[in-house]
Amino acid sequence: MRHGVKRSHLNRDYDHRRALLKNLVRSFVANGFVKTTKPKAVFLRPKIERLVTLAKKGDLSSRRRILADIPDAKLVSKFMNNVKIFNDRKGGYTKLINLGTRIGDRADMVKLSWSQELKKDVEPAKEAKLEKEVEKAEKVEKVQKKEEIKEDKEPKKEMKKKVPAVRKVKKQTKSK
Repeated sequence: MRHGVKRSHLNRDYDHRRALLKNLVRSFVANGFVKTTKPKAVFLRPKIERLVTLAKKGDLSSRRRILADIPDAKLVSKFMNNVKIFNDRKGGYTKLINLGTRIGDRADMVKLSWSQELKKDVEPAKEAKLEKEVEKAEKVEKVQKKEEIKEDKEPKKEMKKKVPAVRKVKKQTKSK
């Protein structure tokens, strides 16, 4: 008898279910949506809601608890930055959109996504990389300008052309 068991087991054992949930959470945070079956999405939704509530606090303890579920520091920092748009909201951070049935097995497919659009800004790592590239380009331009100024000030010297040495080659005759 299943007294007091409210959660679906998705026909998986404990470890498989836990791994599935962790992978779905990671995929959802990375992409902002997940296309999956309806039971999996319903299973995933409360976990995402709890993580958003934790991220809204923004303290170190919350960050570490989120890192336990999403073991990728870059992804967690992106998640914590994106969740700031939900500060005035008390719940309902995600929405389910029905996509119809899957052709192979007629399973109900849904798209789980954020209820509000997230900011599409450049990741901090990419932004820093772009800034470094701009700085390098500016340095190269400065060096080129300095070289042009030096060339204009110095009298131009004519360079002697080096003539390649001619080698004497014996002609080989064909012997009969």
